[in-house]
Amino acid sequence: MDDAYNKAHGNSKELAFWSRQGIPVLTACPSCALMLQHEYRDLFPKETDFGNHAGHVIDICVFIADLIRARTLDVSGARPGMAKLAYHAPCHACIQGRGRMELELLSTIPCLETTDMDSGCCGIAGSYGFKRGKYEIGMRVGAPLFAALREYNALFAASECGTCRLQIRHSSGIEAIHPISIALYFLA
Repeated sequence: MDDAYNKAHGNSKELAFWSRQGIPVLTACPSCALMLQHEYRDLFPKETDFGNHAGHVIDICVFIADLIRARTLDVSGARPGMAKLAYHAPCHACIQGRGRMELELLSTIPCLETTDMDSGCCGIAGSYGFKRGKYEIGMRVGAPLFAALREYNALFAASECGTCRLQIRHSSGIEAIHPISIALYFLA
């Protein structure tokens, strides 16, 4: 816990530095956002500074979607072509109650046919699915998602969680990419 506290304290100081300047801290990982925004406070309740700057941590897809909504970023010149895309929302993104901002972002790209798989957990559960003896459980939990992905027959899948992407690739054979990588490719 001492090591975890020292890392959290260092991150908090860094967040405070950018927060005081009014500069948002972007994250591309819902698990990291959850830790920075909520779990530091739960793990170290006596450290009051951890919650002070959490509001400046913003998911990169939320940030980009907000720019598009505000018409600060124009997506009308998206790269031509059509791609069928399956979106999977990670559990750590869902529990933060921020909706499906990545899906909203991908839906703004005219040349993408994007569908929310909405088929539950992929079964990896952070590092749980990597543990000895947990593989079969993870595969059973994720089976509805893998079946939906294969049935939809997407060119590729999108998820903001790195471990979800690993599980999707392994279990469905479909290439899985971070939504921001897809958005940057089509909007660049």
